[in-house]
Amino acid sequence: MRQNMKRKVLLIAAIAATVILSSCGMKVEEIDPALTNLTSAYQGGAYEQAETLVKDLKKAYRKMSDEQKSKFDELKPEVEYAISTVDAIYNDFNNAQDLYDKKMYYESSQALDKLSADYTLPPTEQKKYDEKKADVDAAIKRLKVNEAFKKVESAYNGGDYDLASNELSVIDTSSMSDEQKEIQQTWQKKINASKSFVQAESDYNNGNYSSALSILYGIDTTYLAADQSKKWSELKDQATAAERRVNSVQKAIDIAKQYRQIEGTAQRDDYFGMVYSAIEHSDYYLVKVITTRNANGQDRYKVYKSSGDVEYLGCASDDANWANEENSGD
Repeated sequence: MRQNMKRKVLLIAAIAATVILSSCGMKVEEIDPALTNLTSAYQGGAYEQAETLVKDLKKAYRKMSDEQKSKFDELKPEVEYAISTVDAIYNDFNNAQDLYDKKMYYESSQALDKLSADYTLPPTEQKKYDEKKADVDAAIKRLKVNEAFKKVESAYNGGDYDLASNELSVIDTSSMSDEQKEIQQTWQKKINASKSFVQAESDYNNGNYSSALSILYGIDTTYLAADQSKKWSELKDQATAAERRVNSVQKAIDIAKQYRQIEGTAQRDDYFGMVYSAIEHSDYYLVKVITTRNANGQDRYKVYKSSGDVEYLGCASDDANWANEENSGD
């Protein structure tokens, strides 16, 4: 009887101990939420919380299903690796940041590349790495933009505006600062102004005075190169005078033609070698037109300034060869 009683007591004690142990460990229904919390803590960089959850889940490992064990076995080494390397990772991050703050962007980029090569970065640190790498890469691009501006300036100062324009067009604008965007716009305006001035000079030299003036008046002179800015007014005055001179010649010739048409038609065959004059007040000149006719009956007009010193202004004729020879010899 006593022996049976003793067995009952031992059985009750064993059952009680089992109940106590069960109540102290993680319940089966708590395992899935704990695994979810472990994932969140790891991905969020809360490694102390993750470490505690790993310890608790290890105690409940026997209660886990195969699927839960697989998930825990995958997370556990990742968490342990993150905990063991996090201090070293952030030391390297701080080193890269110090280099960045000193504007040593290439060195900072190298430090980040080494960090990425040395460690398998956990999610939080990988995100931080990506952001910092993007900042460094953008800073390097801005540095390259400044170097490119120097090439633009060199070509511009050398008078090669096409090269300057090409150097400006190939600059990577994706990471430009606001200040660099303003510099880019200023260079574009300077190049456009200088190229326009060169074109105006060319038009003037080729006798296209109206075109030269139109271009000159369209130039924002604040963006011209120093030497061009000095020449702008001079070229404008020269082109203006030249255009008025051409207009004066044409007006004089038109009047001469009208004058000739008024003359008696009976004498037209005798016009060869005869001299006719027409006077016209233009903007600048009082002009005199000498009109002759060649053997083929083509009129030839030579125009002179007739006030003050005699000055040959130009000629025109239906006889194109003669006119070209006369004008080229002027």
